[in-house]
Amino acid sequence: MYFFNDVISTYTISIGSLFNNFKVQRINKKVKPSQIKEIDVPLEYSSKTHWYLKTNKNVSDKYNINKILPRMSFSLESLELDDKRQTNKFNTLKFDGDMSAGVRKWCQTCVPYTFHYKLDIYTRYQSELNQIIEQILPFFPANSRDLHIKEVPILNIYRSSRVQLDGISQSINVDYQDNGDRVINMSLDFSLDGYIYPPITEDSIIKEIDVKLYLDLLEVKYVKEEDIVIIETETETENG
Repeated sequence: MYFFNDVISTYTISIGSLFNNFKVQRINKKVKPSQIKEIDVPLEYSSKTHWYLKTNKNVSDKYNINKILPRMSFSLESLELDDKRQTNKFNTLKFDGDMSAGVRKWCQTCVPYTFHYKLDIYTRYQSELNQIIEQILPFFPANSRDLHIKEVPILNIYRSSRVQLDGISQSINVDYQDNGDRVINMSLDFSLDGYIYPPITEDSIIKEIDVKLYLDLLEVKYVKEEDIVIIETETETENG
């Protein structure tokens, strides 16, 4: 039976919303007075190494590194079953908003999974990387935060899922050619506590009850007439 609740896409979009609409300021000290330019940091799903395309001449030279960077990308790296969060299906779960008993029972059959995401930040200047990092880290004061997610949009189900910052690593890639560029990359690993939902079961509604069912069955001849034995008995009268 085919079913699709589109939960994975919902989690991925929610993670991307945490890092959207970031900006950095680039200071041009070559002019007097210094000029400050505010630059939007594009966010894309999955990694796209534009500087390699530029090196291979697949991108026009007018799109230099300064115009391509800074930028960010994120992707779903892996997911794994989290049996530690598996609860008793007879426990009552708390959700935001009212829902029917059938939907609540269906939600209790979900399977907990941990979704691992990776955010890559690419800049040319360390100052711009610092600006982006300092816009992210304050939202993870204890290495985790709660993210309010509308897990199943068709049923209007919300849940507060924990997002944890698992690690940070930085690398600097330098191209030593004559027209080489320097690219600073920082990777942040996140894990999200989510759930995978089973198919929605639809039970038929009883609209009519036939109380004469037993009588109807008696009218159906399930035995042959010759197999029926009739025993006649004589009854005594009151006078003997």
